[in-house]
Amino acid sequence: MSAETRTSPAGPSQSEIYTAFAEQFPYGLIALDPRLDITWASPGVTKVMGYAPEELLGASVFGIIHPDDLEMVAPMAMAMVAKADELTDEHSAARGAEIDVRAMHRNGSWVHVAVSGRVIDRTGNAVVFVRDGADRAALNRVIERVGLGATLEDSFRAVVDLANAYFVTDRAAIVCDLDGWSVVTADDHPTTFDPQRLLEAVRDENRSSATVAEVDGHWVTPIESADGDVVGIVVLPASRAGGATPFDIEIAGRVQQLAAVAVTRALDDRALRRDATFDHLTGLVTRREFERALTGALARTDSGPVSLLFIDLDGFKKVNDLHGHTFGDAVLAASAARLRNTVRAVDLVGRLGGDEFGVLCRSTSGSEVELLSDRIRDALAHPIEIEQLQLRVSGSVGLATTEEPISVTELIRRADSAMYAAKSRR
Repeated sequence: MSAETRTSPAGPSQSEIYTAFAEQFPYGLIALDPRLDITWASPGVTKVMGYAPEELLGASVFGIIHPDDLEMVAPMAMAMVAKADELTDEHSAARGAEIDVRAMHRNGSWVHVAVSGRVIDRTGNAVVFVRDGADRAALNRVIERVGLGATLEDSFRAVVDLANAYFVTDRAAIVCDLDGWSVVTADDHPTTFDPQRLLEAVRDENRSSATVAEVDGHWVTPIESADGDVVGIVVLPASRAGGATPFDIEIAGRVQQLAAVAVTRALDDRALRRDATFDHLTGLVTRREFERALTGALARTDSGPVSLLFIDLDGFKKVNDLHGHTFGDAVLAASAARLRNTVRAVDLVGRLGGDEFGVLCRSTSGSEVELLSDRIRDALAHPIEIEQLQLRVSGSVGLATTEEPISVTELIRRADSAMYAAKSRR
């Protein structure tokens, strides 16, 4: 039996491949001489920078790149030419790396382009690959904002810019109800959808963050917190009637992941600020935060007297020794609650450490603060019931008042001394 002869279909010719690259892809090739003047450009530069290839001939790259970016580009370019024979034989350490620069568009605006290239001979001639760099610049903004802990809205706005660059649109949006209803678009672009309806539709369908749903003519993918809660959605205009392709879903997933990272970072930052500001056991401000507020009050010399009540719980050690730290923690929490309920709304209560508390009173007369001290002592003297046990503690209160510009340390020292004097009298 003779073997069947098969012929492979002819592949595209080199000219067809070049034509496809030049006309269908938003990429350009530029040839440079050792002086970094342009000697040739492919038709793709028109899509990237607006110029016809012949318009760039003879132009220097130094006249096209934004002046602020030349500080980065010029040393790279000159080093490339200086090491031409070395780089001709070997790739650089960053073989395929791109740099983001701003280039002059034919319409006179500055556009972000991503540039990579290499020397092609020992005299320093080079070929540079240029593409639209809007997505790269937008991604850099996302990384910068999330990395530096920008507000969640600012981070979302950067993610929206990235989505617009990826999908070549200006109608991407993020909907989030983490801080109440919020819709983030590029430059406050008006939306054409009901944000609450879209978010509730995604939640009702319990869709995975790896999917893209089509709702009311929009592609929607959920943003999940680290706990798996859907806190928002990325909304994109449906680009084609046949639904999102696997490639669309992959790119939308990248956007969604960056939005989720922004959410996680924002929630982590809030938790850190909360832990640094509030004592987890009592809910009162920490000593550090209390002293910060005290510093601010003492700095305002025109706002009247500043009073500090320094409070120490008497009998607290006995509770810990007899009943354990669980009961002791319950006593601290109950005492803190009584302090909050006794002082005025304008007063600040803080846990200064262990069983010590402070109350900051601003613009209050001496007699008013004395009455407040009495009310605090009375409130702390009542038994605290925990698991049917009646636990008794009391409070020694020291008062220091000043209208002079003294330090926080000095005011605390005075109140602390007054507290020990009160404890000795009792």
